[in-house]
Amino acid sequence: MKKALLTLLTISLSLLPGRSENVLSDSFTSYPNGSIVGALGSPWINNSGAAGTMLASNASLEVSTSRAEDISAPTSRLLTNTTDGAAYASFNVRFISLPSTNGTYFAHFIAPGLVGANLGNHRGRIFASITNTSAAGKFRLSIGNTSGSSPANAPYPTELDTNVTYKVVTRIDLNTGFCTLWIDPTSESDPSVTDTTALGAQGVAYYGFRQSTGEGVSRINNLRVGSTFADVAGANGPPSVSSINSFNLPANGSSGLIAFTIGDIETPVGSLTLSSTSTNTTLLPTNNIVFGGSGSSRTVTITPVPGQEGTSVVKITVTDSSNATATTTFTVTVGAPTISNIGNQVTPTNSVLSGVAVTVNDAETPGSLIVTATSTNTTLLPNANITVVGSGANRTLTLAPAADQAGITLVTVTVSDGTQSASDSFLLTVFPKLGLLINEPFTYPDAPIADFSTPWINHSGTFGQTVVRGGKLLLVQTNTEDFNLEIRPYVPSPNDGVILYASFLVNFTNLPSAGGGYFSHYKDIGTLNFRGRVFSSAQGAPAGQFRLGVANTAAAITTNGLHPTFLTTNQTYQVVTRYNVGTAETALWINPASESSTSVAATDAAGNITVDSYAFRQDNGIGVFTVDDLKVGTEFADVSTVVQSYSLRIFQSGADVVLAWPTAATGFTLQVNTDLNTTNWVNVGTTPTVVGSENFVTNTAPTGNAFFRLKN
Repeated sequence: MKKALLTLLTISLSLLPGRSENVLSDSFTSYPNGSIVGALGSPWINNSGAAGTMLASNASLEVSTSRAEDISAPTSRLLTNTTDGAAYASFNVRFISLPSTNGTYFAHFIAPGLVGANLGNHRGRIFASITNTSAAGKFRLSIGNTSGSSPANAPYPTELDTNVTYKVVTRIDLNTGFCTLWIDPTSESDPSVTDTTALGAQGVAYYGFRQSTGEGVSRINNLRVGSTFADVAGANGPPSVSSINSFNLPANGSSGLIAFTIGDIETPVGSLTLSSTSTNTTLLPTNNIVFGGSGSSRTVTITPVPGQEGTSVVKITVTDSSNATATTTFTVTVGAPTISNIGNQVTPTNSVLSGVAVTVNDAETPGSLIVTATSTNTTLLPNANITVVGSGANRTLTLAPAADQAGITLVTVTVSDGTQSASDSFLLTVFPKLGLLINEPFTYPDAPIADFSTPWINHSGTFGQTVVRGGKLLLVQTNTEDFNLEIRPYVPSPNDGVILYASFLVNFTNLPSAGGGYFSHYKDIGTLNFRGRVFSSAQGAPAGQFRLGVANTAAAITTNGLHPTFLTTNQTYQVVTRYNVGTAETALWINPASESSTSVAATDAAGNITVDSYAFRQDNGIGVFTVDDLKVGTEFADVSTVVQSYSLRIFQSGADVVLAWPTAATGFTLQVNTDLNTTNWVNVGTTPTVVGSENFVTNTAPTGNAFFRLKN
């Protein structure tokens, strides 16, 4: 009996570790495009970095080298060495662009309790890099256990390609801390690599994804975390379903056909089944959710009950032959009024902002809509100082900030039909007028600019590479120096409502590359957070020309962030940027006549910082050019002076030669030179005679050659 009892006890204990259970899954198909943190139904939270920059994009999670956010989702229970023995995770990943040589990690397990402010103990870190690849265009994945890990710890032997989807599977031994990596496995015995750094007993309570410089751009879906290999990988994988955006319907209306797609690797697409649920069956019974289409292309039609108004959350589930599922969730709002999107607004202190247009509508009661507005910062903008006027669909806001106040407030505008309502919010920045903060003409001797004889400071790259030549800053793409000039005595923080304008003159002698690079930016205190980055790039430009563009935080530029003007070498252009310190939004002008001139706004995610300095930077791809007359201020007029061009005309009067130019050209001086190959221009000493609207200077019976110009 003792032997039988011992045998039974041994079997019972051996079944405890590795019990099969899926503790976290997310197909990433049910979220609208945008920040995944805070999205409807999202379990993901921000651990660190710029909140809201990890994006759900086209039924996947987009992880990008140009943004910085670490997110995590909790497992349904804690996985430990005593109850499970190991934790497994899998997801599908497709790299859109390559990681860098050293790369970095982009996914990991997280120990219990260590998220948010207590972030730490990232285990089973999956690295992406091009370290030790044999050919251009290839990359590798590897795994490491700790903060001291690198791509060299346990690289997977197979080199991978961009735009190919791979199934990545990892395991952490919760007794030893050893971590293992597979790519496209069908069983646990398939080829793998293991980092055998011993860490002792571990626990897993979260899974995380991380954005950081060097990791490339990837799209991820079908995340699964479990306690056995079969929970997350094997012969059968889950199906997929594309996302459907939430929408509004009028009462007694119908959605018509809404297209979406489904798919599965193992089950024929025609054998996949669809089902639906509704959280408000009085408004929307499930039999009023009707599927159509065939194959991978399906449709759904939503028809609320006539006479009913309200909101319902609809979940569509696709199931394969092994009962694996994927879902997408969206909200249907019936009979609610609508309100237009209102962009962020700015106004100076002690100034009333009027004419902010708002469009509202309602299918049932268009003439009875009530529009109200509130402010979150009533010290800056009291609710009583918000006025809504107009009727019908067209309403207008007038905002009167409190006297002598500056800062930022969130204004929420709500439209109600008496039963339901809709809202839209925008940020109002009330900015102080502080005048010119930096006025840098670069009138230094020809020498390195950051050599302790100037206020410029080297903060990265090779010290002393950047030089001043002829009163201009010379930036060269073969250099690496990044250097800054502190904004003193005032250091703008995000809550101050400050808007910074910068301008400088550029003249390119060598074109940037197609990819280009950024060469100027704002910098924070002490760390290396850069904002309002100005780029040069030949992307989308005709041969021999280039463009300038701007990004909020991104280290690369897309065509959406490039100014539409094509530029040429050996021409001087004034570049003007606007950076809102509170909202981190950036815009750029080229040779503007006013702030309403053509500009381009940065389209990447924004994250604000306390601004300490303005900086210039050199790197591969920026080209070769000079910079002159840097100005930083708090109004457009502080930094941008519109220079009017005037014509100098010449004509003969008997034996004399007469030069004439408009009297409107105030500040211009007539100069003469006998040889265009020299810089020996001198002022013409003759006082002009004014006739009508022109100045006249007469050269009596001149001989030889002479060249004339007007100079301001």
